[in-house]
Amino acid sequence: AEAGRGPAPSQWVLPVLVIAIVVLALGLAGVLIRNLVRLILDRRRGILGSRIRTTLVFFFLAFVLFPALVLFYGAAAVIRVTVEAMVKTPVEEVTRGAREIAEGWTDSMRSQCRSLSIHAATEAERFLDERAGPRAGLSDFAQSRLTREAVDLFAVFWGGEAAAVAVDGGLKEEAARRGALEISRGLAERAVSSRASTTGVDEVAGGLLVQAAAPVFVGDGRGTAVGAVVVGSFVAGSVASRIDEIATGAEDVWRQFRGQRRDLLRLYRALVVLIFLATVFVATWIGFHLSRRITEPIEELAAATREIAAGNLGVRVRAAASDEVGLLVDAFNEMAGQLQESREALVR
Repeated sequence: AEAGRGPAPSQWVLPVLVIAIVVLALGLAGVLIRNLVRLILDRRRGILGSRIRTTLVFFFLAFVLFPALVLFYGAAAVIRVTVEAMVKTPVEEVTRGAREIAEGWTDSMRSQCRSLSIHAATEAERFLDERAGPRAGLSDFAQSRLTREAVDLFAVFWGGEAAAVAVDGGLKEEAARRGALEISRGLAERAVSSRASTTGVDEVAGGLLVQAAAPVFVGDGRGTAVGAVVVGSFVAGSVASRIDEIATGAEDVWRQFRGQRRDLLRLYRALVVLIFLATVFVATWIGFHLSRRITEPIEELAAATREIAAGNLGVRVRAAASDEVGLLVDAFNEMAGQLQESREALVR
């Protein structure tokens, strides 16, 4: 099902954005280099209006770049915080909760088995003798404790061997019973050698076996540990697999979100960079356009003034403008026309 959904949007959107950023950056660099070189050459040649054009362009760029940079860094920070919040809530909490549930269940089973084994070890003291070994009634004791405590395994070990064993549920099969007793024997030996209760969780017959072993002492007080009582609870393979899925499935989702976090950050940052470059590009183009719109009529007026000074009263300025520069051009053309009429009248 996952394979049929196709690639994630970020897998094709991000390359497109990167290509757009490269193209826009190259276009912006071309516009800046071309116009800045022209401005520098005009200033060196002393062309009228080049100074004011340079001032206007740099002022306009500075006026646009400052808020654009503030917006860029602010948007990047907001995107980072937002993506972090998206990843942490609620995926991180779900992952932590699932892991705590799985670990809490295991710890609860360990604690329950430990408590049952310690109490059973106290009662089992009357069935074990340091010299004579197990006494009569030990098997009945094991079976009664298995039924009363509703567990799946109850075994009493003496001298490294199982003196009494009672199993239930999924451990009744011979292979499962044999595997469980082999693990229980090792757990009982550790309890006897350490003279303290111990627990373990092992895989048996496709399921999980949670066990606890407590040493059995004979003699006054805590004398010699002659054996051990092992109590176990068996969880079938389906239940165990579901518990494992709870513990590991949420972690897989967490890792997936962590991987997507980097892709989301790259995607949003690329989008912000694209907007920033587009803003600078438009601002640069508008700045150069406005500077030419203002300075070109002034240059034509200066050239026409030099023509009139040289005696060419028929020169006119054709710059089209509707603002104050247009009024100035109209006034100049009117003045040139009046001067030409006056000269013609004098000639006549």
